[in-house]
Amino acid sequence: MAPNDVELIRVYTADAGSIPSSVVLPITDDFDIIVEVEAGSAIFGSGTDFEVGVVVVDINAFNLIPTKNPAPAGYQVSPFNSDLDGPGSDWPTQKHSFKFQVANAVLVGRQNHMGIVYAYLKARHTDPDVSFGISVPFLLV
Repeated sequence: MAPNDVELIRVYTADAGSIPSSVVLPITDDFDIIVEVEAGSAIFGSGTDFEVGVVVVDINAFNLIPTKNPAPAGYQVSPFNSDLDGPGSDWPTQKHSFKFQVANAVLVGRQNHMGIVYAYLKARHTDPDVSFGISVPFLLV
């Protein structure tokens, strides 16, 4: 990784509170979306602004599945008021994982539906560095 780059390493789904990834998720339980990211040494040390976001798609219904946090539609975890390695930083180490959660309440009626997660990482306002990731499909049971 170059010193001035940020990279979205991977995005995956998991049972709520669990570390291993899971592609079969019960609609009776919440589930997590984990976005693993990494920042180069120079950009991390500079405290630049960043944004991480996800879009969760129900492939069968062809609509979005909202996340519980941080925004109702789940599009961004840290808008451009958060810094890498700064005071109160939401990104405390060069390699970090952000967690979004999907509530079981929004999964009603989605049994046997397939889903997929699209994620992005964006750093800097001017000349932004952007990285994308796509999860493997998952099945709601």
